[in-house]
Amino acid sequence: MESLSKRPILGAITLGAFTAIATLALGLFLQYFLHRLLPERLWGTLAAREDLNQPAVLVFFTAVIFAPLFETILGQVIPIEIARRFGINRWVCVLISAAVFGGGHYLNGGLLHGLVTFFTGIMLAALYLMLRRNSPASSYVGVVTAHAVHNAILLYVLAAIFPSMA
Repeated sequence: MESLSKRPILGAITLGAFTAIATLALGLFLQYFLHRLLPERLWGTLAAREDLNQPAVLVFFTAVIFAPLFETILGQVIPIEIARRFGINRWVCVLISAAVFGGGHYLNGGLLHGLVTFFTGIMLAALYLMLRRNSPASSYVGVVTAHAVHNAILLYVLAAIFPSMA
C-alpha cells in the first residue's frame, strides 16, 4: 500500500489489472454455477453476443473503452459518493454500488448477466473504496482499468476459446 500512496495512479492501474483477473475468475465460476441452477428461460441474453456482430473497432471502443469509463461513473462513483455523503457504512456502499451495477447489466442482458455482474460489482466497489483512501482519481482509474481489462479478456480471449460464452 505504500507504493500506492507514492504513485497512486500507477498503483491503481496495476491493482485494477489484477482485480480484473479476480473478477473474471469469479464471473466464470458464477456463470457455470448459475447455468446449472437457473432454468434456461431465466438466463436472458448476453450483451456480448450483440457486440460481437459489430465491426471490431466499434466493439473495442464500446466494450473496452467507453463502457468502463461510463459504467464506472454510474455504477461506482455516483452511488458510492452519494452514500458516503449520507454517512452510510462502507460495506453498505459496496452493496448499493453492486446493486446499481448488476441492475444495469440485468436490464441490458437478463437475470444471469445481472447476477454475475452484481457479484463482480462487489469487487469493483470494494476496489473503488480501497483506492479512494489515496485519491478519488486513483479510485476511478483503478476501477476503469479493472473493468476494461475484464471486458478485453472476456471478449478477445475467452470468447475465442469458448465461443458459446459470447
